[in-house]
Amino acid sequence: MKPYYHYAWNGKGNTLLQLKLDQQAIVTYKKSLEIKPDYESSITNIGLVKYEMGKIDEAIENWQAVLEINNQFVESKLALGVALYNKGKIPESLTIAEAALKLDKNWGNLQRLKK
Repeated sequence: MKPYYHYAWNGKGNTLLQLKLDQQAIVTYKKSLEIKPDYESSITNIGLVKYEMGKIDEAIENWQAVLEINNQFVESKLALGVALYNKGKIPESLTIAEAALKLDKNWGNLQRLKK
């Protein structure tokens, strides 16, 4: 692996996440961010891990940070919508999710979501 290649660190984080090694995944995503601090995928993925760990407010902070970098980043927008929905902020969550799906309708595809 190229040590200064942020994509590789993000990919390694994804593998660790699939292995349910949450803390190691976060460390690896953060390594990606040391190389490229505004890399949306790594920030989003840290949010996903935190969400799965029950740290919903921290996850929301991650996704909001991504949207400050790029408000068109669909995955973070949808994740934020789900998190807000689970916190009972239904109207706000639906608005965010609808805006995300307008950007990329493929995220509404069941097969893609399963994958």
